[in-house]
Amino acid sequence: QETSVWVVTADSPETVSTFAWTVAPPFPVREVPEALLRPLVRRTPRSFLVENGRVLRTEGGLPPSAG
Repeated sequence: QETSVWVVTADSPETVSTFAWTVAPPFPVREVPEALLRPLVRRTPRSFLVENGRVLRTEGGLPPSAG
């Protein structure tokens, strides 16, 4: 199964655009409402396993290595 990395943030579209143009991350950065993130984030970075739009598991940090 293919694993992909997305970054979600409650920052403004302008901040997301500035980040994308200055850092050129190799992953998509998506803006989401802060209310959606608040219950998921306890400390950063925080990782989530998402399948079909549902959060199946969270990790307190970066995801474990797949290899």
